[in-house]
Amino acid sequence: MIKSLNNWQKRFYGAMIVTILGIAFSTIMTDAPQSIGTVFIAIGGLLFISGMNLKNKSEQEKEQ
Repeated sequence: MIKSLNNWQKRFYGAMIVTILGIAFSTIMTDAPQSIGTVFIAIGGLLFISGMNLKNKSEQEKEQ
C-alpha cells in the first residue's frame, strides 16, 4: 500500500536530502572550495522553514 505524502512532508524530506548533500559536499571537497556545500545547507534550511510554514497552514485549515 502506497501512502501519498502531504506537500509539507515532501518539503521536509527534500530539505533533509539537500542538507545531507550539503554536509557531504563540504566534508568531501577538502581541496576544492567548500562553498557549494554551504549553499546546499542553506537551501535545505530554507526548504525546512517553508515546510514548517505549510504544515502550520494545513493544521489551521483542519481546525476551521
